[in-house]
This record gives sequence, structure tokens and C-alpha cells, in this order.
Amino acid sequence: MPAIRARKSDRIKKNLNIAVVLIILLSIWALFFITGISSFSLLPPDEPKYAYASYKMLENGDFITPVFNDEPRFDKPPLIYWSIALSYSLFGVSDWAARIPSIISMLGVIIFIYLFCKKEFDRKTGILAVFVFSTIFHVWIMARAVAPEAALLLFEVIALYCFYNGIKGSDRIYIYSGYLSLSLAFLTKGPVGVIIPLSIIVIYFAFQKGIRDTLKNILNPIGILIFAIVGFPWYIVMLKKYGYTYFQEFFLFHNLYRFTGAARQHPFKLYYYVPIFLGSLYLWLPFMQEIKKYMKGVFQNKGREIFFVVWALFPLLFFSISANKLHNYILITYPAVSIIFGNCLSKIEKIGATVKKLYFGAAIAEACMFILSFHYLKHVQGFFVAGGILIFLISMIVVLRETSIWRISVLTMLKGFCVLLLLVVFFSAAKRSMNEAYASIHYEANIEKEKVFFYKTRREDFCFYNNISIPYLHDKTEVKERLKRQNTIILIVKADDLKDLHDINKYNISSFTDIFGNTSYSIVEIYLSSISNS
Repeated sequence: MPAIRARKSDRIKKNLNIAVVLIILLSIWALFFITGISSFSLLPPDEPKYAYASYKMLENGDFITPVFNDEPRFDKPPLIYWSIALSYSLFGVSDWAARIPSIISMLGVIIFIYLFCKKEFDRKTGILAVFVFSTIFHVWIMARAVAPEAALLLFEVIALYCFYNGIKGSDRIYIYSGYLSLSLAFLTKGPVGVIIPLSIIVIYFAFQKGIRDTLKNILNPIGILIFAIVGFPWYIVMLKKYGYTYFQEFFLFHNLYRFTGAARQHPFKLYYYVPIFLGSLYLWLPFMQEIKKYMKGVFQNKGREIFFVVWALFPLLFFSISANKLHNYILITYPAVSIIFGNCLSKIEKIGATVKKLYFGAAIAEACMFILSFHYLKHVQGFFVAGGILIFLISMIVVLRETSIWRISVLTMLKGFCVLLLLVVFFSAAKRSMNEAYASIHYEANIEKEKVFFYKTRREDFCFYNNISIPYLHDKTEVKERLKRQNTIILIVKADDLKDLHDINKYNISSFTDIFGNTSYSIVEIYLSSISNS
């Protein structure tokens, strides 16, 4: 009987521990990833395309071909569109509903970061790693983005977790699960969702077990079959429907050509990711001296921590040598970096003087930034002043009082949450400044059916918020041609391009400003009789 009671007590304690961890993880997720979900307008050009194409899928019942502005959209595979359409069917069509798949994906990432740490290190490391991940600025942005990156990150992290444990423990179930995750990553963003996780696994285990044993574990016929069954059918349908046009635009242009530079869309410098990476980790930079010591020990011991180093470094190097670069490409590095930081922080017993000095430097930098905000952010000064003072005080509490790593980590999270609230207020103000423009377009689109056009610009968010397709006019010649068929047209035009219409008697329906008070766009109505012959 005592043995039975002891086993029952152990089960209760284990279940209680699991419940406590889940509450902590869910609370962190809610604070850092749900807060302000409806405060952000869709950011053109990409977010409105995903949001509106998903709505059109739901409206038309065609879940094969994404369509935006009456044209097929070949940029990305279907999983992001399907998940947003599902969100719309559950919550209704809105910008915040379009963000739900990314936000839920981040919950999955948080859970697998914790599971990775718990399996390889301990619970303390897992909680601290989640603290770090949830306060990375770049993660905040992509968690709220209507884009495939958050879902891609989830499937890549699951694939890495499964392949790592499958090869380490010779467990085929993990390998099969890894291939299933890879197939979903393939349906989320194409070949890159397969290349990055598999490269990390091969590089690490090639040094641990040898390349032959590594490939023998990875090249599992059943796993490959699972990948093919899940990952290939949609692509086959698209290739059958659009032929070489789809192959050329998606596989060649958006993947191979963008990597090699044959298609030059975002040709940034080799060091492009360095400021993004360091800036995103701003809240934890005071611990860089501790991380330096930790990494020195990792390379000396050559232990399991090397896997997370490979995971963090390979994507950074891979995308740095790519001819085209975008900030969201390196999202996959942050879970590994968080685990490295979490493991390092878990070993610190007492905070040293260097950390406190760096916190003090951060406090001075923050004070300077908020003083500058008085000039640039005229509409939200009061809240920014209060938030800036609170952030400064938190940094000073760490400098003057705290030595416990747990309390400092919690204070750093609180500081991060204050920064997040300031961003929410800023973007809420930006969204309010756009509402008048959306209302004007909505009114004119309802009165002047099929007479609204973009002139020398595109604002894809106008299409989503007004549920209309808006054609594009390249120059005044096209405007004149259009006026031969229609007596009046409505143009959405940048303020700087209004001078091109100087010889047209136009009625300015609406002009709207950005958060800084600058006039950015105008909505104008022009008439056939008003164009001069010159």
C-alpha cells in the first residue's frame, strides 16, 4: 500500500508540474503574442496579398490557386492561405483573424523550445529559453505578420526536434514525424523549408556519427514516402494546371534565381543580418560577456550544445551568402539562440559587474531614445513618456539592486512588455490614420463601380479592407485611354506623383497623413473634359 500511495503521489506531482509549466508557457504566449493583435493594419505589399487571396479562396471555393487582384499568385505554396481561410471561417474576415495562424504557430514554437530544453538540459533552461525567445523584437514582428514565416518556423523546429531525437535514439517514429513536418514546411514555403532543417541535421550528425550513418538514418524510404504523399500533390496539380509558367515563376524565379542573384529583388550587403540579429536581441545584450564565456566552454567540451550552435549559425551564413536577403529569412535562428541563452543563464549563480554596467549603458541609451521621440512622435507623446520612464526605472533596478538571475530575467521580460505596449500604441495610431483613407475608398468604390485605379503606385491594403480589385495605371497615357471609355475615374496616387496630373482639373476627394503628420496619399477624381491637348 505505501508503494501504491507513493506512485500515486508521484503521478499527482508530475501532473501538477506539467500544469504549472503549461500555465507559464500560455501566460507568456498570451502576454507577448496576443497583446495588440487588432492594433496593426496590414502592411503592404505582402500582408494584404496573403489576407485577401485567402478570403478569395473562401469566397470562390477554389483552394488550389491563390488569386490577388484578379491574378494568380505563384509566390508561395498554399498552406498559409488555407490556414488563414480556416481562421476566417471560425472568426470572420478581419486583419486580426488573418494573424491567428502566425500567433498559434508561435505557441507551438514555444512549446517545442521548452521540450527541447527539458529533454537535453532541464526545466529551468526551458523556462529561461522561452523568456528569451518571447522577448526577441524580431519574433514579435513575425508572430503578428500575415505571412508564412511563423508557420514555417514551427514546422522547421518540429522537424529538427524529430530528426535530432530520431537519429540520436535510432527511433523511426521520430524520423517519420520529421518527414511529415518537412512536408508541411514544403507546403508552407517550398524547398527552403526542407533545405535548412536537413542541412543543420546533416552537418551536426556528420561530425558526431559520420556522414554514412547520418545519411542512412535520414534517407528512410517510409519517411520519404510520407513526405511525397503529403508534400507533392498540390504542386503536381499546379504544374498540370499552369505548366512551365508555374515552375519558372515559383521554383526558378522565387527560389533559385533569388538565391543566386539572377533575380535581384533585395540585393543587400553581406552584413545585412548583423544589425537585425543584434537589435532583435537588444534586451539580452547585457549578458553577452556571459555568453562569450559559455560559448568558449561549449567549443572546448564539444558536447550536445554544439547542435544549437550549428542550428543558429548555418541559416545566418546560408542567407548571408544569398544574393537576395530579407529580414524574415533568419527567423529560424532564434529558437536555437534562445536555447543557448537559456542554458547559459541557467548556469549563472550571481550577476557580475559587467552585466550591470551594460544594463546601465542600455538605460542611458533608452533615455536618449525617448527624449528624441518627443520630436518625432507628436501624437503619442504622453504614453511614450510614461513608458520610457518605466523602462528606464526597470534597467536602473537591475543596476542598483538585483543579482538573482530569475528576478533579472523577469524584470527583463517586464521591460520587454513595456516596449511591446509602446509599439502597440504607435501602430494603433498609425492604423487610425489609415481608417479615413479606407473609408473614402470604400465610399467611392460603392458609388463608382469599377472606376477606382492605382496610379503609379500600389497599396494592396486598400484591396483587402474594401474587398475590391483595383487595376494599375502606369502613366498619364493610360489614364487618357481609360477616360475614353469612362467619363470619370478615381485615382489613388502618391502625394509626390500629383504633379504628373498638373494639367488635369481634379477634385481632391481625400488626402491622408502618416503617423508623423506627412501627407502620403491622395484620392482624386478626374474628368474626361479636363485633359488638355498638350
